[in-house]
Amino acid sequence: MTSNALQALQQGELRVFTEQVDAALRSGQVGLDTLPACLTAVEALKRDLEEVKPANATYHFDTQSGEGAAASQFKTVLTSLYETGYSLDGVRQELKAQMASGSPPGWMTHMLHRVGTLLGAIAAAAVVVAAAQLALPFAITVGAAGATLAVIAGMVAKTAAAARLSSYAVHWEQDAPRRACLAQLDDLRAMVIRAEVDLVLANIRDQLTPEAAEYHAQLLAPPVVDTSGNAVDPARLNFRPILKFVGDGDGSDDRGALAAFGSGYILFTDVGQAMLAQRLQAEADYVLQDHSNFSDFQKNEGLWDLADDLWGEMAFREGIDPLIFLGDLIHDRLASNMRWGGFIRGWLKRFGVTFLAGNHDDYRVRVDERGQKRPVPDFAGFAADWATREQWEAHERAVFDDIYYDEKSGVIANHQGFRIGPDGTVQTAKGFFRFTGNPKDLFEDVRNSRRVAMPEDAQALRPSEKLQLLMSITYGDAANLGLTMNPKILLTHAPAGACTADRWSDAKEVEIATWLETYNKPGYLTPEFWEGRLAMYHSGRDQLDFHTSFRPSFEDNKSVVEAFAAKGHRLIVFKGHDDERKIGGGVFSMNARAGGAGGNHDIRPTMLALYVPEAADPAAPPVGTAKANPWLTLASIAPAKLSKPAPVTNGNGAIDASGNPNPVSA
Repeated sequence: MTSNALQALQQGELRVFTEQVDAALRSGQVGLDTLPACLTAVEALKRDLEEVKPANATYHFDTQSGEGAAASQFKTVLTSLYETGYSLDGVRQELKAQMASGSPPGWMTHMLHRVGTLLGAIAAAAVVVAAAQLALPFAITVGAAGATLAVIAGMVAKTAAAARLSSYAVHWEQDAPRRACLAQLDDLRAMVIRAEVDLVLANIRDQLTPEAAEYHAQLLAPPVVDTSGNAVDPARLNFRPILKFVGDGDGSDDRGALAAFGSGYILFTDVGQAMLAQRLQAEADYVLQDHSNFSDFQKNEGLWDLADDLWGEMAFREGIDPLIFLGDLIHDRLASNMRWGGFIRGWLKRFGVTFLAGNHDDYRVRVDERGQKRPVPDFAGFAADWATREQWEAHERAVFDDIYYDEKSGVIANHQGFRIGPDGTVQTAKGFFRFTGNPKDLFEDVRNSRRVAMPEDAQALRPSEKLQLLMSITYGDAANLGLTMNPKILLTHAPAGACTADRWSDAKEVEIATWLETYNKPGYLTPEFWEGRLAMYHSGRDQLDFHTSFRPSFEDNKSVVEAFAAKGHRLIVFKGHDDERKIGGGVFSMNARAGGAGGNHDIRPTMLALYVPEAADPAAPPVGTAKANPWLTLASIAPAKLSKPAPVTNGNGAIDASGNPNPVSA
């Protein structure tokens, strides 16, 4: 195997870090309780890596778990990497705690950003001032920030806010040494975790058949591409974070576990690696044998038990790469032990992983009109499942999002995709949203369910609203309302320009109204049809089936990209759901089917890493080329700022006495 991360660690990164930290500790003025243990762990890793001899930049490990010196060396190096990563996290936590204690506004800004209520430095300063004025414990104010921020901010005098902002600038300057140390820790931690990933993925790959390794190829080594889909040399990333997207999950929790491990969020023992490899092999075997009915796979009790055992051989931590799953993770054909999958998603969500809701990620697809589970393998009808409907629906609300947007890179994503609607709207599976030309507005509107309003009275329906109702109903539901033509076919006869990102002119509205009126006849768009359709819309009965039938074409999504580009905003769309994998025109379609012949045998797990140069973090020089020792600058911080709050930790190392990794706090 080849590991650029191991090479970087071996060729100077660890040596310079240990020398700098040792010099700082010898000064006796660095107030970090966790730093000595971190130095010990890094020095141990440095010694272990000295036993690894590169040959033509390739590391030769017998990565199969078992007896013998080679296997022992693999486990020793991996354990050292785990211990080092854990100790680096301990120092990072202590530094962040000191920064939080010494610079509340900066810490508050960070926390508000993470919970989606970032209002900038002024609002953050206002919260801190309010806490002081009200004599409230700081933690209470933080806990209530989302609900009371506006009220608290309104209580703060402008002069007090200005004074706080001045104080914030002072704190920012004083915390510069800590930020420099934190940046070095982050860089070294990323190298350590990527080295772990290289070793473990090599071990898992060796335990798969060549056919299974090919089946899981994109999860084992996600292709790095630019915004046009062109391959990018991973060496250009300099071990920095990169956006990663996982296509339709088809209900496979093993894909999710493997993708999360590769992004730094999960640790596996060597036993856990073997267990995961067995489950990955089982999925590949079943799919590659061209089974059209997945009930046998779902009923496999051996796989259920393996998942239960695997839970004790894994742990979770803060990852490296932002990870976005494009949906269909739960009630789908490759579900097995659904309890295990629920645990995994719950933990990963806590560490910032994004799960986008697919049409299968809705418990209602599994039940009939009486609420009874349907024995249908396409909706996990035979998988192990101990949860109630209420528990699943609570899990779905807690874990899944409808949309993802990263303003820095211009990436927007959901499960089904997007298309331009009538009269200046964008359609998603959740409805129609006003096109403003700014993708951030679309993100906020979808996230907060701010759909274009629909009247209660059918007689008040405007032409654009009637088109929206036709564009968001299945053929079956339309037939039940008396429509004798498939709405998709009917809409192909609409006047040109009916769907546009720009608002309609008066003439266009008259043209559409005239066209609609030509279908006001029995079996078509009668007043009775509109009354029934509007009632169905307001009841929400139409949504479940439509989430499956809504399949914007590749060209539909490209049109959305072009509409935002015309307004000066670059947009990159990631989506799943449809039956092809295709890249072009700013659109990444990542369904788990290869296209072509179709059918279950075309299923392939999909995963991509997106490199956006202008959005990437600036490349920092390697640790080994640092001109100054950032740890010595900590001694220049005023003694009052060297308070040492207890670090957040579970009190154990990364590997416990039995060889199992422990959870690592964020």
